[in-house]
Amino acid sequence: MDLKPYTEAVKRKINLVDYIGAHIELKQKSGKHVACCPFHNEKTPSFYVHAEYFHCFGCQKHGDVFTFATDYLGKKFWETLEELAKKTGTELPNRKEESPAQKKKRADELRFFRILSDAAGFFKSSLETNEKTKSYLVKRGYSPEDVNNLPFGYAPATGPNLFEFLQKKTHATKDILALGLARPSKSGNGHYDFFRDRLMIRIDDEHGRPVAFGGRTLSEKGPKYINSPAHALFQKGEMLFNFFEAKSAIQKKRRAILCEGYMDVLKLSTKGFHEAVAVLGTAAGSSHLRLLERYAEELFVVFDGDEAGLRACRRIAADVAKCKNMRVRLLQLPDGHDPDSFVEELGAEKFEQALRDAPEFMEFIIEVELKDAQGKPPGALLNLLRKSVFTWIGGIKDPMHRDWMFTKVAKLAGIQKQLLMRGATRSTERSPNQYSKQNNHHSAPGTQQQSQGYQGQNPQENSQQENELRRYSGLTKLPILRSIVGSLLFAKPE
Repeated sequence: MDLKPYTEAVKRKINLVDYIGAHIELKQKSGKHVACCPFHNEKTPSFYVHAEYFHCFGCQKHGDVFTFATDYLGKKFWETLEELAKKTGTELPNRKEESPAQKKKRADELRFFRILSDAAGFFKSSLETNEKTKSYLVKRGYSPEDVNNLPFGYAPATGPNLFEFLQKKTHATKDILALGLARPSKSGNGHYDFFRDRLMIRIDDEHGRPVAFGGRTLSEKGPKYINSPAHALFQKGEMLFNFFEAKSAIQKKRRAILCEGYMDVLKLSTKGFHEAVAVLGTAAGSSHLRLLERYAEELFVVFDGDEAGLRACRRIAADVAKCKNMRVRLLQLPDGHDPDSFVEELGAEKFEQALRDAPEFMEFIIEVELKDAQGKPPGALLNLLRKSVFTWIGGIKDPMHRDWMFTKVAKLAGIQKQLLMRGATRSTERSPNQYSKQNNHHSAPGTQQQSQGYQGQNPQENSQQENELRRYSGLTKLPILRSIVGSLLFAKPE
């Protein structure tokens, strides 16, 4: 089917300046509309928007309203065409090219979004008449305006029932169950609501559509927080809470704040930190970082200042190391504080100052690891380097970044950089499933050449160097003395 007549008809009726201006901040320069390019990180605006097309002189990205909607907003082509056709009054042909499976999937999604939207309305209206929950939010520092504007709701403990409400809306029971909003009763008689007597938080997808809910208990019963179970529209490991609302602020400030919980994000937003997002009951991973790297030049990872927070940081260190275009910093809050309590008790100015003072993520976490090795047997440092630090550095694809990190670790550990690189080589030979995969015949040519820069030794020489490193790391706990002794041990003869 030739869709060009329809797309051209839509483009003639859409002003691209208005469309893009609703999603990113445009400024006028010599009568033209410009912005920092949303498709790559830059500080000087080179992204020009005209009535029918856009062009970036930095990355050469060029396109029309459909290009922007699919590549930047993440929308599907048909979704964009239907949305703009409806907006401009353009009649479209039937979607005969869809397979039966595609039609079914689209129909399922439309039904699911209607159910979730109705559920969000039910929770919101239930909050309006529940003074206990509104009082709880006010005590936590939210104004009545915040309570009304933020995605809060209430799941009743008794009285009105969400399942019955949705059935009256003619939604199918199987769909309600598939979305995790209700469950069959154990007696086999009827159904009960999954969320009961909980403060509800609506979770939207990247287009601002409700896809799930989080619930905080208002009593001592049950877990403190529960989220909707995974379903066709909600995969929590791939989503960030508040991303739709935060995206424009992230683009404007060129930074993002990553928290552990949605209550942290909502409190930060009331204090002016609209660029805050959170993981959804799962560990941060590469998909979250890659998404943020598309929009931010700087990421602040804000974790609780306890051992659990440090463990979470260790888990994502390998993914952080792979960030090429985004500076990642770590804000570890004082014991007993999370972002919610910190900004509520100490204020937005103190939190902003804490962000400015936050150290580089990789430097911080490696320094913590090296401190853990102090006071342990001589081989502890070598084991630590092999098990974690070498793996993290090896995940860095950019040779310059990797070399820079070896320099940093050498300084922190008090070990010669050349010696560290030799130890890393030996470690990867023993652990082929680690980053030494980069050095096999599948590696990119540039990566392979880089690895050859410190991998030319034979096995006997490598074994000898490993023994030297082991002896060297056990000579003393003082970095400066290790450095001096290392220089003597490995100095080349005149």
